[in-house]
Amino acid sequence: MKVGDDVAVPPFDPVDPASLVWYHTIELPGGVVTPGEYDHRRIVDRVGLPARLDGRRCLDVGTHDGFWAFEMERRGASAVVALDVADPEDLDWPEPRPPLSGDVRAFLAARKRAFGVAAAALGSRVEPRYESVYDLDPDTIGRFDFAFIGTLLHHLRDPIGALQAVRRVVDDQLVLVAVFSPWKTVLLPLTPVTELADFGNLPFWEIPSRGCDVSSKWADGK
Repeated sequence: MKVGDDVAVPPFDPVDPASLVWYHTIELPGGVVTPGEYDHRRIVDRVGLPARLDGRRCLDVGTHDGFWAFEMERRGASAVVALDVADPEDLDWPEPRPPLSGDVRAFLAARKRAFGVAAAALGSRVEPRYESVYDLDPDTIGRFDFAFIGTLLHHLRDPIGALQAVRRVVDDQLVLVAVFSPWKTVLLPLTPVTELADFGNLPFWEIPSRGCDVSSKWADGK
C-alpha cells in the first residue's frame, strides 16, 4: 500500500462491515450494503462522471471510504488512486486548533479502515494514497487523465490552492461537486460571493455562490 510522506498505515483485516463507521453507502457482494452517512447511489449518474473511463488513470480527491473511486474503477478506469489525509491533524482545522481526543482519532481511523474492507470485498485494485491535496506532485504520484472532487472545497482553508494542486497532476478532465449558497446565487448570479462558515471548531470554511465556484475554476485556468 502506498502512502504519502512515509506514513505507516496498518494492513486491513477482515471485519464485519456493519461494525465500521461508513461515510458512503456502498453495495458489496453478497447483498451487503454498508450503513453510510451519505447514500449517493441515486445521483451517481447525475454528477458528470463519464459513462466509460476505459484506459484512463483517475484520481479521487477526498475519498473517505472510496465510493467514487470504486465507481470510476467500475466504469473501466485502467487505474484509480484514492487520495485522503493520513492523520486528522492534517485536516484544515480552524485556529486555535481543537484538541483531538482519542475518540475522534479512532472515529477517523475507522473510516480509513472501512476503505480497506470495501476494497477487499470488491476485489478492487484502487490504490489508496494518504497525503494532503496541497502536496500533489507529478514526480511522486504521477499524472492523471481524470479527477473527481466531491464536496471537499468548503472544508479547505485554501480551495484555490487545492484546485491548483490537482491541476498540476491532471492533464484532461476534472469533475467538481461543490456546496454553494442558492440565496447568494439568486441575489447576485454573476458576482462571485462567498460567506465564511461558522461551525465552531469544525473544518468548515466557506459557502460560495455559483459565481464564486465558476470563478474558482476560472482562476485555476480551467
